[in-house]
Amino acid sequence: MFTLRILGFMKKIGTVPSEEDHEAFARLLTGKGIDFQSDSLADGVEFWAIEEEDHKEAQGLLVSYQANPASPEWKESLSLGKKVQAEGKKEDLRKKVKVGAFKVKHSGQGAKISLSMIYISVGIFLVSLLNPRLGDLIYYWAIFSLDGNFSGLAQGQIWRVLTPIFLHFGPLHILFNSMWMYDLGRSFERKMGSPFFVLFVLLTGGLSNFLQYNLSGPQFGGLSGVVYGLLGYIWVRGRRDSSFGLGISSGTMTFMMGWLVLGVLAPDMRMANGAHFGGLVIGVLLAFFELKRRRLL
Repeated sequence: MFTLRILGFMKKIGTVPSEEDHEAFARLLTGKGIDFQSDSLADGVEFWAIEEEDHKEAQGLLVSYQANPASPEWKESLSLGKKVQAEGKKEDLRKKVKVGAFKVKHSGQGAKISLSMIYISVGIFLVSLLNPRLGDLIYYWAIFSLDGNFSGLAQGQIWRVLTPIFLHFGPLHILFNSMWMYDLGRSFERKMGSPFFVLFVLLTGGLSNFLQYNLSGPQFGGLSGVVYGLLGYIWVRGRRDSSFGLGISSGTMTFMMGWLVLGVLAPDMRMANGAHFGGLVIGVLLAFFELKRRRLL
């Protein structure tokens, strides 16, 4: 509004002092079909005519209204103005609700996929704990391959590329991965949207599983490949894209990199180093591609 005045598109009608009913004058202008803008000041409300041809009429209305605000001549215009304003508020509310619903639907306000991944992983772990025979059956159908020659995958069991991410082999393993997925996964999914998150999981989970399989064979599992993918993506993009809104603290990154190194230096811990490293690299590369697309590199 300030810019419009400088350019000369609006003209001042006048000021309604604080002790007077400025809302009634606004309804009067609306009822007369006069477009206006208003500003709240310390001593009242300032009114501006948007259209130059309405300026003189609006000034005349202000003088007449202030002289006799209780005059019956204003009744019809005030009533019409009140009705128009009410309809305008309803329309504004309808638009806000519609825009809000669109944002919830399309901008990743939910985190159903990340939470579902946690539920599936925890469910499989508990089933394996309570019913080892059923756990063995799940393991048989979920591992990357039945041997070192892509058995199962070669027969079209394509789900094996991803399903190892749901297998965990101890309380700390499932707890650690679930906590990171709950933190990073939910935030990422809400920010980027569930469709992108699904694609991200397929890429980071599938490719990190493939790398781990080629390093150690089929005896592995866990969400950590996806977790490290999230870590790499959020870390890189968060440092270069201020609009992204997510980031990884230096302390968290140091801890996770230390954990990665520990897995290499302590092979007896049997960590899926290939999945960790593969997920991290894929996440970093995806972040770089996005930064490049946004011309932030």
